Amino acid sequence: MIKNETAFQKSLEDFIAYAQSDLYEKEERHYKEHLINILGAALSDEALASPDFLSVLKEAARKCSGDINNLTHWTTYDDFKKYLETVPAERLRGLFQELFEESVDLDERIDDFQSETDADYEKYVAKKKRMRWLVSIFLSARYPDRYIFYRPSIIEGACQDWGIDLPKGKTNGAKYVAYLGFIKPIQARLNEALGRASDLIDVQSFLWKNYLARKANAASSWRDKLKEWLQSNPERMPAELAQLREEFVRRFPKERLDELTLEQYALGVDNYRDSFCYWLEFGTKELGHMGGTAKKFGVWKGKQEWRWNDMYKSPEDALARIKKGLTALVEATEQGRFDELDRIGREQLGQVRYGLRAKPLSLYFPDEFLPTYSLEHLASFLKLFGAEAQGEVLTRNHQLLKLLRSLPEFEGFDTQQMMMFLYDSFPPSKKMDEPEEEPDEEVSVNIPEELQRLMSVSKRTRNVLLYGPPGTGKTYTVRQFAQHFLRPQLSTSDSVRQRRIALLQTLKWYQVIALAMTLSDGKQYFKVNELKMDALIQDYVQLKSAAKLSNALWAQLQIHTKLDSKTVSYKNRSGPFLFDKNEDSEWSLTEEGGEYVEVALGETATQLRNLTMSELTVEDFCEVVTFHQSFAYEEFVEGLKPTITEDEDANIRYEVTPGIFRRMCERAEAVWRAEGDKAPKYLLIIDEINRANIAKVLGELITLIEDDKRLGQANEMTARLPYSGDEFGVPPNLYIVGTMNTADRSIALLDLALRRRFTFMEMMPQPSLLKAVAGIDLNRLLTKLNRRITALLDRDHQIGHSYLLGIDENDLDGLHFTWYHRVIPLLQEYFYNDGERLKVVLGDEFLQRLEIDAATQAALGNLYDAEQSDYEITLLQAESFLKALRSLAES
Repeated sequence: MIKNETAFQKSLEDFIAYAQSDLYEKEERHYKEHLINILGAALSDEALASPDFLSVLKEAARKCSGDINNLTHWTTYDDFKKYLETVPAERLRGLFQELFEESVDLDERIDDFQSETDADYEKYVAKKKRMRWLVSIFLSARYPDRYIFYRPSIIEGACQDWGIDLPKGKTNGAKYVAYLGFIKPIQARLNEALGRASDLIDVQSFLWKNYLARKANAASSWRDKLKEWLQSNPERMPAELAQLREEFVRRFPKERLDELTLEQYALGVDNYRDSFCYWLEFGTKELGHMGGTAKKFGVWKGKQEWRWNDMYKSPEDALARIKKGLTALVEATEQGRFDELDRIGREQLGQVRYGLRAKPLSLYFPDEFLPTYSLEHLASFLKLFGAEAQGEVLTRNHQLLKLLRSLPEFEGFDTQQMMMFLYDSFPPSKKMDEPEEEPDEEVSVNIPEELQRLMSVSKRTRNVLLYGPPGTGKTYTVRQFAQHFLRPQLSTSDSVRQRRIALLQTLKWYQVIALAMTLSDGKQYFKVNELKMDALIQDYVQLKSAAKLSNALWAQLQIHTKLDSKTVSYKNRSGPFLFDKNEDSEWSLTEEGGEYVEVALGETATQLRNLTMSELTVEDFCEVVTFHQSFAYEEFVEGLKPTITEDEDANIRYEVTPGIFRRMCERAEAVWRAEGDKAPKYLLIIDEINRANIAKVLGELITLIEDDKRLGQANEMTARLPYSGDEFGVPPNLYIVGTMNTADRSIALLDLALRRRFTFMEMMPQPSLLKAVAGIDLNRLLTKLNRRITALLDRDHQIGHSYLLGIDENDLDGLHFTWYHRVIPLLQEYFYNDGERLKVVLGDEFLQRLEIDAATQAALGNLYDAEQSDYEITLLQAESFLKALRSLAES
């Protein structure tokens, strides 16, 4: 619904006049139709099926490069061009075929395409890039009558100008679907004004022209406001502010940051007004306000003791790592390495601690940084001048400063007054005195980049798969991830509930009923309605998701009633016989039932009686399973297990036994139903996920694990399990992280349905993590080995850095052991029965030709192949070993 009809009508009139001129065809329609014709032909079914698909697409993209740049940011096309040079044709062909598969919901196709291509960028372009909204260009080129180009800024501007609600969605796919619905009423109004049927190019051009008019108005607006602002404000900061900055630099010289003690750094100390953090937060507030709590500084003094963020081990550890990060930022700035600042800040000071990254730099280097530290504020100001924000806080800060200095209107301004003008004249929607975003407790400083990437990915999806060659640290990273991911909730979760659920999960219905009766403070007789309200049974119901509790209780009580009961005539009873009912329909434990609880459930009963608040561990929320060739659905979800009945005939009976995945789901769901969105997270780690027959192991769960198909989500789905017949769904607070070794089986062989439901994260060897051992540069050595392996086999069979990690600097014996017992056996497996190629990889020193003497040759006769070369490993020692390794590393 258009609320500002006057503004909309004005935009409509302007566009109609423009559309009726010659400029419309020249400036808008021509290049868009050109793109659709050229790129659409390259993405047709015939083109996709062609063996020359990739080369045709490259040529089409080249011809349309200018058109694409008109519709998106130029860096987006540049990144896409690099992607086309590296991605395998079959990979890209498959992605486009899935994108254009109209039987699948559009939002799902878009989200899958963007997720897969974003992962590809890291894999093939080796950078964290994004396909962004190129997907809308591909869709528009293929189906111009259904889809049209998407650019968020033109939609946001139209909504603000015309008073329309912004089309929203939780994912990019949902946003695009909402956008298509958003333009329908606009297209209807355009039809009426044009006096003809408009197409989607007309609609997009209408939105674009409004955006351009808006930018022109904004440009004149800031210039007018600047003239007005300068009537009462100077171009240079007042002298007292300059003196304040100089006082900070005098107190805390950047050359001595690494000498700060805890008492000199932190808030909360006895002389806190003299501390570094006090001066950042309060002493220099007029030079840029940080806001937020003391947690943003990493370590602080509480009322009685030191406190620090979970990412650190101690106050001393926190201070040491913070000082190291600040010093690294200062050094990089002094050396002009501005493009490295965000990476340094992210790795050493965390992902969202922007004030601690940026404010010290703005104080030490006022000519290089603006005194503002908010990502959102910087994006807002850049947008004001028609620029798109790039990178994180320090990159954006430098980007905005460079832009302002390019404008003659800001000549003579210092950075303080530049920001004063922007905040006074164009205050962002988020006020400066609101708290800065709190530090992300889940992301640690100084942790490996892979772990940071995994933490970031886990915020967007619940299913992640790490893949790569052996020895790249996949399993290690996942286990570290469990610590960082789950640790923040350990102090906030209800440990009593967690322990009770863990105890109940292994029990059967009749055992829980017997325990409920035993733990009822002396009460002996129970109506079924009373048992229904028992806290223990209520927890068990949530754990087992029983639809009709009364029916379940009646059935269990009767099945396990003693055989000589005079009030129960149920025939299909089975042991143990624990219960009986009196004439008033009250149930009780029999003498045998009491003995059963004492013997079989005594320890459990004691634990349930004595549950108290206690410290939880990561293991309370995490399970690890390793897949193998014989791993089956029955072990993962549920299966039948034989048991011997306790009746007189002692027959064999088969019971449904839940597998590890169902048990994890039961625990997570029980807490989720009780606590909702505040429920703690659970993590299932599946190591070597590709070694099992995944389609058979997961079965119907392939669909249920999808993020939007989880319980309580927009497209919630459940399935009827084949053995138990229970209705089963996957709760939203269960996360699944798998690992797979690409040397065992190519990722291309994975079930396509599974690939669509997991977000893939590649982990490749990092030789730079290795140091020199016994004078051998292991970085160079591993790099050389992997280059040869890649050339002879493929990149999936490289050797991971972890094979050579952890060897002491002077430990020659350790290096010798690792080389001969870990590295060479792996290479022998890769090049089994292929000594020639193994020799090329290892070099002449480590392999020698196996000589067959004349007598043996004669004895073998025609069976001996004189042209075949067999080789054996040469066991080198001491100096000869080092010489051979050095030769290999330097070759």
